[in-house]
Amino acid sequence: VVKSIRNFWESKEKFAALNCIYKRGILLMGPPGSGKTSTVMLVVDDVIKNGGIALNVPDPLLLQRTLTEIRSIEKERPIVNIIEDIDEMLRPENEYDRRLLLSVLDGELQIDTVVHIATTNHPEVLDPRITQRPSRFDELVIFAAPTPAIREYYFRKKLAVQLSEEQLRQWVQDTHDFSLASLRELIVAVFCLG
Repeated sequence: VVKSIRNFWESKEKFAALNCIYKRGILLMGPPGSGKTSTVMLVVDDVIKNGGIALNVPDPLLLQRTLTEIRSIEKERPIVNIIEDIDEMLRPENEYDRRLLLSVLDGELQIDTVVHIATTNHPEVLDPRITQRPSRFDELVIFAAPTPAIREYYFRKKLAVQLSEEQLRQWVQDTHDFSLASLRELIVAVFCLG
């Protein structure tokens, strides 16, 4: 995801040559604890490190106004707009908020140099207007439970001196279907809290 966004930041001239609004949308989908928010934090750190702005404005009207104001002052500065738990924001009872958010995602305000990155634990409840419309979310990234290879890598990085090879294999086997958050909590429970 970070690499994809970096590639986007380097493509402004190509967007301009095709007269396309210079924006992207990335939707991160997966169960709680699968690494979506950790990925968002990596993106935020990267954009800030490179002189950009990271926003997390949960109110769509305030988001519209904020983006418009920033662009009136900072014409070219990269912006990453974070929308955590987009499924909550797009509930049917929030029709006004939904329309405002969709207009921001569609680029109706013509705000350039922005990446909208949203997360959801429940992609199945999202309207196809979100999941099947590339002008809103161009990339859909699915986060699943870590594979045995990923769990082994994680345990090796975190517990290199605490586990023997045999214990490591057992930990990998016993943590089938654990989320990354659950793996972290297991390490805390065993090695920090005893």
